[in-house]
Amino acid sequence: GVSAMPRICQGLLDAGMDPDMPAAMVENGTLPRQRKVISTLAKLPQAAAEAKIKSPAIIVVGKVCQLSDRFDWFDGLPLKGKEVVVTRPADRSGTQITAAGKAGACPAARIPPVFRKEKNSMTHAEILSKVDHTLLAQTSTWEQIQALCDDALKYQTASVCIPPCYIKKAKEYVKDRLAICTVIGFPNGNHTTEAKMFETRDALEKGADEIDMVINVGALKAKDYDYVLNEIVELKKICGSKILKVIIETCLLTDEEKIKMCELVTEAGADYIKTSTGFSTGGATFEDVALFAKHVGPNVKIKAAGGISSFDDGEKFIELGASRLGTSRLVKIEKSNS
Repeated sequence: GVSAMPRICQGLLDAGMDPDMPAAMVENGTLPRQRKVISTLAKLPQAAAEAKIKSPAIIVVGKVCQLSDRFDWFDGLPLKGKEVVVTRPADRSGTQITAAGKAGACPAARIPPVFRKEKNSMTHAEILSKVDHTLLAQTSTWEQIQALCDDALKYQTASVCIPPCYIKKAKEYVKDRLAICTVIGFPNGNHTTEAKMFETRDALEKGADEIDMVINVGALKAKDYDYVLNEIVELKKICGSKILKVIIETCLLTDEEKIKMCELVTEAGADYIKTSTGFSTGGATFEDVALFAKHVGPNVKIKAAGGISSFDDGEKFIELGASRLGTSRLVKIEKSNS
């Protein structure tokens, strides 16, 4: 009802949204007779009251919203951009809503405080600069890797992360214009340490700039911490000044094991701790990155990988402490937008 509108808008303001951000509301009732109010977030409740609207059905705050043809009046709104939050009563399915960008249908009482003022948001270019643009599928071809490199160069990502068999050709193709990252002991991590050492030397000789290694998860669960630590130490010795990222496959670990890996990665002198391979039962979560940030040493950075599906996700991971993002989806989204 209309009495909830001030609470909804105040909640969004408290979450950090810009008071002057465009906001709109459509009245509940028979569709052809629905009235609308277009205002700003701070002034929307007053505008609705002045219009004598008693039962608002949808409140939209943001920069882009595309609804079905039945709501074609949204086309005239000054909501340009890529973020939107839609609130509607809990008993509404929201199936009529299709949003360009991030949309959420939720009851007013459950609006998450995740939106920030536009001036504080990262640009897509800033987020892409932290992306390891990734293609590790078993079916990957050189033509696909070449296209991956082209996109990484165009959108200025931090690196490409590719299978070891393509390192040499990729390095010859991009030369020093782009960092080449590859994976070691991938994806299960239960190669012998000697095999991982050979893979690492071979990758570096062929031109790799960064190494993402997978730990032996079984050794960690058996509490053979010396084995896990020594393996990371040996690979970092081989890498020298080149970056070593340690994949711990968080989806398979308890919080206690994740914290222990933060300690071991720090002690071993690796450059990054990384959440996931993307080939197990789950990928990066906000909770795991926050946990890493709390427990790793000051010289260890964080890479979130697996399941990062939007720029909003990417920015949130960065806010929580990630310095790198392992994903291919953000470049695909940027390409589709352009």
